Amino acid sequence: MADVFVSTSCMSVGKSFEDRIRHYVDAGIGNIEAGFVAHSEEDEAKILKRFRARYLLHNYFPAPREDFTLNLASANDEIRGLSRKMVSDALRVAEAAQAPMYSVHAGFLVDPHHTQLGKPFPEEGVSPREEGLARFIDTVGELAEEASSRGVQLLIENNVLAPFNLGKDRSNDKLLVVTADDVIEFFEAVPEVKMLLDFGHLQVSCHALNLDPLTEASRVRKYIRAFHCHSNNLLADQHQGFGPDVWWRDFISGFPDAWVILESRHRDLDDLRDHVKRLENMMAGSGKNSI
Repeated sequence: MADVFVSTSCMSVGKSFEDRIRHYVDAGIGNIEAGFVAHSEEDEAKILKRFRARYLLHNYFPAPREDFTLNLASANDEIRGLSRKMVSDALRVAEAAQAPMYSVHAGFLVDPHHTQLGKPFPEEGVSPREEGLARFIDTVGELAEEASSRGVQLLIENNVLAPFNLGKDRSNDKLLVVTADDVIEFFEAVPEVKMLLDFGHLQVSCHALNLDPLTEASRVRKYIRAFHCHSNNLLADQHQGFGPDVWWRDFISGFPDAWVILESRHRDLDDLRDHVKRLENMMAGSGKNSI
């Protein structure tokens, strides 16, 4: 049965990256997905190696001094270059910290300011889908070669299409890798890369596009190597907790070797531990009777 990893976004504890990792380890959390917390002047690999824990790395990491929107499909050479460097730095840290996997969000067809993430994206400057997808495939393909040379598996996470980012005809004109059709097209082009399926993202996107999330997930199961587990109100990516009868309970139990990552936000350690146990029970095939 797969071990459950806990994202550093699950609890807002400590002001620094090192404080967050220390708080988790002191609380007995030994499987950690390290993502954005705060910029660290010290090399993150050195920090991670101080603690007895196992790591996965995710997306906006290591955090830069000046924030920007990570976009591997950007038409802006500077933004795409900064994004590529961030991923390359993350792969270096992953190798040093013996993290077997690094995951990153799929690209955008427009470049929102970092303060616009989770909000409506700009209507101006949207790239044609074919051009943006080609840039994304080329950039990810190059990064996949670097990941392989470092012994790290590169994963791409499905984007979240909230209703407020639908196009004028209620279609998706700003994000890549949202629907099952998008997933198949991308991963067939870059077969060495695998998928991190974010259930919360899929739930919101399917509601916006009037699709069935379980049908969509089933269509892409051959690409999946990891899961982000959390829930929401169907309208926004809220990272809420979930109950034992969550809609993806039976689906996730069919992936005994996947990396399973808790990414919901929690008020305290007891609530977090309850969710870890809930996921462990699901992976063991006993989700319906779990806490």
